Amino acid sequence: MMEYWPQLAVAALMVGGFVAEVIRDGWAGLVIGLLWYGAFVGLLWAGGFWAFLL
Repeated sequence: MMEYWPQLAVAALMVGGFVAEVIRDGWAGLVIGLLWYGAFVGLLWAGGFWAFLL
């Protein structure tokens, strides 16, 4: 579990940024936030997945 702390920390920061975008920009922030959040989570998941396989 300890090896995932950096990814969890980045994810927590991203969730905070995502919530701030939605509060600031409303629906536009929701769409933009989802796109960015999805892209970064996909990259983190893919990186963790490949590291797990290797």
